[in-house]
Formats: sequence, C-alpha cells, structure tokens
Amino acid sequence: MDINELVTRFENFSQTVIAPQFEQHTSLYSKGGWEGWAQVEAAKYFMNQSILVDRELNVDGKRIDLLINNEWYVELKCQSIDNSQNLIPGVIKDIIKLQRIDQFHNPKAVIFWTLGDIGDVKGNIQAILNKTYNSIELHLNGGWATLHVYALS
Repeated sequence: MDINELVTRFENFSQTVIAPQFEQHTSLYSKGGWEGWAQVEAAKYFMNQSILVDRELNVDGKRIDLLINNEWYVELKCQSIDNSQNLIPGVIKDIIKLQRIDQFHNPKAVIFWTLGDIGDVKGNIQAILNKTYNSIELHLNGGWATLHVYALS
C-alpha cells in the first residue's frame, strides 16, 4: 500500500465513520477525547476491507497506535475540546517517536484530525522540528474537520 492509498482510505474512513458521529453531536465533542474510539473504528474499518491491522503494538519499546497491512506504522491524534493546546505538541512527539523506530524500515505516518481553523499546522510543525515532511491536508465535506497525513518515510 503506498501513501496515496493510505490517504484515500483514511479520507473515506473520515467521511463514512467519523463524520456521522460529529453530525449527531455524540461524545466525540466530550472531555477526554476520541482518539481511542478512532483507533478501534479505524482498525474495524480496515479489517472489514480485508486489511490486516494490529493496535497498540510494542515496537522497540514504544507503543504504536496501528500497524496497517503489516507495513505502515501509524500514530493517530484527534483534536477535542480539552486537548486543543496540546494537539501540535502531541503530533510532534509522535513524529519523533516514529522517526526513532527503524524496525524493518517500515513506512511511517502520523495521521490527525483538526476541528475548525487552528492556524498554520504545517508551518508550526516545520518550524518546531526544523524539517519539511511530505504532508497532505484534506478539508472534509462540510468543513467539519481537516485530515492531516504526514508521511515520515
């Protein structure tokens, strides 16, 4: 699976699984966040398409959110009402964590959702890490969120 297919699958997941939850004003807005829920739902979504997924994998002493298709190490982050200030620092921690993993030279990606306009995400990440990444930002239907994908390898 290449980065384009990974992005397309996460875009479809966002539109078909996550978006309806936001439209129903469910607990995704609640304190405590929705990253755990997104991990489980992403795993189910990929497995329903006959794609292997492991969750909460221990790699080189670090916990990785998802291993997709025995190929992609993926970290997820989800902006919620109580983590807006910590979202970008959390994304940066995940980028650094994945960069330190060299197991089998698997490709790595950090995938996250932002709600509304939180400024220049790409510029902030580049400024802090002093590095440019292959990244994609997709504004999802209705403008309810932006899907960000950072390919690290």
